[in-house]
Amino acid sequence: MMETQPNSTLDQAIALMRSGDSEQAGPLLAGLVRKDPKNAAAWFLLTGFAPDLERQRFCLERSLTLAPHNTAARRLLQTVQREQLVGVSDLISAFDAFNGPEKPDFIPLSCPNCGGALKVTEEKERYVCPHCGQEHLLRLRAGLEPVLEKLQGVQQGVERAADELALQRLGDEMEHLQQDLQMNNRSFRRGGQFLLTGVFVLVIYFAVLSFSPLLYLGAFLASLGLFYFYYGLKNSARLRYALQAKAKEQQRLRQPD
Repeated sequence: MMETQPNSTLDQAIALMRSGDSEQAGPLLAGLVRKDPKNAAAWFLLTGFAPDLERQRFCLERSLTLAPHNTAARRLLQTVQREQLVGVSDLISAFDAFNGPEKPDFIPLSCPNCGGALKVTEEKERYVCPHCGQEHLLRLRAGLEPVLEKLQGVQQGVERAADELALQRLGDEMEHLQQDLQMNNRSFRRGGQFLLTGVFVLVIYFAVLSFSPLLYLGAFLASLGLFYFYYGLKNSARLRYALQAKAKEQQRLRQPD
């Protein structure tokens, strides 16, 4: 029976990403690019774990330098470049500064109704203007939501690319299994030819009840045929099971979440 578990660091990282275990997948990919800086697929998948757009762009550019025909990486790089042009990275820096150790206790605002000065604490979502009494709803992080959505879009793109990469690798494995199965079928046919020839020789000489050295030839051919049949039977079940397992995995990856 053929093992279907991931057999490389990249396969393990892809499996972890698909299972949602980013805490292990990210460090695994980071270690992989340190050991193998020319691994284009690892650089591409590492994009989903980059903390900001600049690092995402770096990972994508490295991946495209090594594999310039990766259309998924090129599309993601164009998306990241557009977000950098509209200043998303500046918003992220502001978000990081706001959440730093020197975060202010209040935010100075002006009342939209009367223009009076307001001091709004971060914890409150509703406040009343002390000048005109107008109540307002405050969403301090509303400006960051588009940023987070765009970053989430990049992450989803990388996850889709991981599934595409897994499908491609499964397709290659299934192609090799199909080739092995064809070779196995040829072994069956070769075994049948040898076995029938050997049995034919044995029957003829036993029928005439005469001893001849050719009897040894018939026995040899029959034994050789039995060997090929045994080889074919031994590998046929294993190859077919492996193909079925790969086909199920391929079908599961193609199903929408």
